[in-house]
Amino acid sequence: MRFAGLSVCLLVASGCGRVAYVAPDAARDAPGGLDATASLDASSGLDASSGLDASSSADAPSSADAPSSADAPSSADAPSSADAFASADAFASGDAAPPIGTYNRMFLSPLVPDAAFGGLAGGDAICASAARAAGLGGTFIAFLSTTTVDAIDRLGSAQGWVRPDGRVVARSQADLVALASIDYPPSVDAFGVRNPPGGYGTFTGTRLDGTASSLETCGDWTLATGFGTGGSFDLASYDWHARSGVSCGAPARLFCMQIDHTSAPPTAVPLPGRRIFAAYRPDSSESPDAACARVGAAIPGATFHALVATSTSSAAARFTWDRWPIVNTRGLVVAESFTDLSTDGLWTSVMQVDGSSAIFSMLATGAPSFTDVGTQTCADWTSASSTLTGAVSLLGYTAQHWFSSGSAQCSNPMWFYCLED
Repeated sequence: MRFAGLSVCLLVASGCGRVAYVAPDAARDAPGGLDATASLDASSGLDASSGLDASSSADAPSSADAPSSADAPSSADAPSSADAFASADAFASGDAAPPIGTYNRMFLSPLVPDAAFGGLAGGDAICASAARAAGLGGTFIAFLSTTTVDAIDRLGSAQGWVRPDGRVVARSQADLVALASIDYPPSVDAFGVRNPPGGYGTFTGTRLDGTASSLETCGDWTLATGFGTGGSFDLASYDWHARSGVSCGAPARLFCMQIDHTSAPPTAVPLPGRRIFAAYRPDSSESPDAACARVGAAIPGATFHALVATSTSSAAARFTWDRWPIVNTRGLVVAESFTDLSTDGLWTSVMQVDGSSAIFSMLATGAPSFTDVGTQTCADWTSASSTLTGAVSLLGYTAQHWFSSGSAQCSNPMWFYCLED
């Protein structure tokens, strides 16, 4: 098997596999066809939604239109020479992230030991301290709700959030909430280090629409007992801030958001690359490869096979790794190197073939990791028996557990990753 091009691309001024960005002409429409499939089996060990405003019915993907392409960049979009993240020449070439000095930064706080951190003022102080330590100027707040304050209202008139590593999270408050998808997950700390260890929970106390989740705010962030509403920092989806219940007594992080700027970051121009999407398989009579071929027919001139382990093969061994980057069907970078897939985790979420989210959906993988031969494969994906289990993750995860985070009964509806040959 040939594993070529395995060097890690550093995210520096010139970029590597970056999406090009151009200034938006109008507000971006929320993607259609969002799909929240079956709730997870209690024994799976995966996060299950707890009292959140998200559907748990199993629907097959819709045929919503793919996002429209963005306009070409203009010279007005180039960053100033003072910008530390991209030179004007690099940005004009479409190979680097947009200048972040003009836009609000968004990052993860260090771990807090529990939810008794002193209310909104305490959360804001944690974020301000982390920003100062990283040399980030501006005013930062924690994205938190209380029983009397909605997190979305705490943003004031601010618009546009970019991670410290230069990747765009959201262009507007509308993109942050309801059914809008974000570009890249808010999965980096104030220094730009992504996927920090220490758990995946974040305290928010917030519902999908950005308003307070009643009685799920850990005593308005003064108690270390009970449960609150939390998010998951490695999701690039509409429920990044309202994924599940979190223990008020457990360590977690906060989403820290700058509120100084009102300019929307430029819109991403889809980047050419090796495409990956998620396909829903209605029943076990269809093989994973057949499901990928059926759904992938919507992309002319390309063939797709399932990125899934079997009892005789790892998922990695089913492909030759000589084409980078791997991009989702919105043209955003999913992986820049084999190391991303095997060790570091994905950059952003895998979407449906039409570019819409398919979050809280069982994602069949078959093995503990991308490079392992299958150990739980539902009889090589031919059985829907409730007595068998398959190794799964949840569609939308990035970070290191994008490929497997638990197991579930084979009778559950499942999706598969589909990668271009």
